[in-house]
Amino acid sequence: MRSILLLATLLATIFCHAGERADYNVANISPSILKQANAVIRNRDIKVKVMSPTEIYTYEKVAVTVMDDKGADAGRIEEHYNKLVTIEEIKATLYDRAGKEIKRAKRRDMQDIAVYGEGFVVDTRYKSFDFHYANYPYTVEYEIERRVSSFFFILDWELQPDYNCAVEHVTLEMNYPAGQDVKYKLYHIAEQPQLKTVGEQTVFSITVANLPAAKNDAFAVRETYPLPAVVFSTNKLEMGGVAGTMQNWNGFGKFYYDLNKERDVLPEERKTTVHQLTDTCRSTRDKVDVLYKYLQKNTRYVSIQLGIGGWQTLDAAFVSKTGYGDCKALSNYMMALLKEAGIPAYQALVYAGRSNAVQMDPDLASNVFNHVILCVPIQKDTVWLECTSGELPAGYLSDFTHDRHVLLITPTGGTVVRTPHYSFADNKVVRKVQLKMKESGELTGGAAIMQCGSFGYKADIILRTGTSRDKEKLLNEVFNLPAYKVEKHEYNIQSVRKLPTVNETLHINGTSVVTNSGKRIFFDPVITDINIATLIPDENRVKPFSIREGYEIVDTTVITLEGKYEAEHLPKTITVKHPFGEYEYTPSFENGNTLTVIRRYRQIDGVYQPELYSQFVKFANNAGRVTEKVVLVKKES
Repeated sequence: MRSILLLATLLATIFCHAGERADYNVANISPSILKQANAVIRNRDIKVKVMSPTEIYTYEKVAVTVMDDKGADAGRIEEHYNKLVTIEEIKATLYDRAGKEIKRAKRRDMQDIAVYGEGFVVDTRYKSFDFHYANYPYTVEYEIERRVSSFFFILDWELQPDYNCAVEHVTLEMNYPAGQDVKYKLYHIAEQPQLKTVGEQTVFSITVANLPAAKNDAFAVRETYPLPAVVFSTNKLEMGGVAGTMQNWNGFGKFYYDLNKERDVLPEERKTTVHQLTDTCRSTRDKVDVLYKYLQKNTRYVSIQLGIGGWQTLDAAFVSKTGYGDCKALSNYMMALLKEAGIPAYQALVYAGRSNAVQMDPDLASNVFNHVILCVPIQKDTVWLECTSGELPAGYLSDFTHDRHVLLITPTGGTVVRTPHYSFADNKVVRKVQLKMKESGELTGGAAIMQCGSFGYKADIILRTGTSRDKEKLLNEVFNLPAYKVEKHEYNIQSVRKLPTVNETLHINGTSVVTNSGKRIFFDPVITDINIATLIPDENRVKPFSIREGYEIVDTTVITLEGKYEAEHLPKTITVKHPFGEYEYTPSFENGNTLTVIRRYRQIDGVYQPELYSQFVKFANNAGRVTEKVVLVKKES
């Protein structure tokens, strides 16, 4: 009874202001923050009370004004919960543009939905509610009280929740025992927090206001948090009965290791399998390759997050028996297979994502991870393994996890390392096209195409697992012709220097656009496409821009014509060089009937100063778009 009364008193103290009514008239929003805003956080009040490492209460009162249909998601409630984070109370209120209350919703009005889907096994559910109001703008206010079982789940607070969302006012206050060491770091916040001691509690508080909406930038330099955020770490951490620290990356890694240790024991029959596969291998690398292929053939990915399963792996015996697991379980299973073969390997925590992937901050250990991969440190040849993939060759990481810092998990703690970086020398397309062309424009001939790195990986996925329509689309993107038909297509997939590599040969019949005028013929010499995305100029850019992946396309086209001709006009040779890329275009005509066009486009990854951005846009938009035609004059027989 005493604990119940204590909790009630605590919640009343923390949440005593819950009944306060604010003015949500949309006319009161400052125009200075509305540019690019589809939604506006009018007020967000966050309070956190840490009773112990395993007993924490949070309260949020949020009012968000939805400006248009693009911001409608901000006005919907989807609050997840499970055994580790429970919802104590939740309610919502709808207001019109003038701030007049229209409707209220309580917990019983909200849907309670299980998280499910193909490839998911989770015990998480969520409360869902939508007022289905479309008379923009309008405001939704909601209040949520939670009980959290570990400090691990309250480490970061993003005060500006998304792009195209402005913020009028946000306050974050956290109370924790004065004896607990809590570190913090601010991202994109100029205001400084206040720290004070109240009795046996330390109170951290910070307020930010009038944040204009930010626009998502595809070329932004990767950051830990691209929008305003407060992140904490602590010396007292506990989850699933395992205690640890997050004062540094080594401590974070040790906590994760202790949470998952002794779960790499294989059943006897699987140990026998390992030796049958590897005892005759000539090298350690051969053993890694064989076991990785075994893993890919005999397991599949399923997201399993039961209890603390989001962070504690299912053991190797489970995966061996069932043939499935999530990224942790499959990496742990592969680690166990390698261990039986006498090869040490280590799991690595990573923030995976193909776009603006989060970067680890070397100065503050925090939970910035969403995926696990495996590192096998072989002498002079570290091998990285993506254990959830059935297609990647051993040693290659796709743009999902390459070129970023990760936390290597060892028995003595965590170590920050970096995954492989792939440049234009690794991501490459080399095409050699040889065609015969009649005076009418009819074409026949073939092409040999080599794609490696990211190009090879994408082609591999389509050719190996894609539908007939996917494969047809791939072949129809090779030539920039009014019409052509692929009569024959052959390919092989292999790994070259750890890079997925696809070699294709194809034979086509097609038609080019040829204009005849007396003895002269006019036609476009560029019949293949290097597929460079069109970029939007930004003359006012003030931040550096990042080209995250380098690549190179080398394209050689040889067209042999019927009859004999003289070249009356060839397009000029083009050579363009910048720090961020190069482009070369070289046409030539020989032997009276052979036109050769060589193009090379190279994009160089790196971070570049904002004053170069306009040049980069112009370079990318112009490269490969040759409009000059070849003019040939037919010789008399």
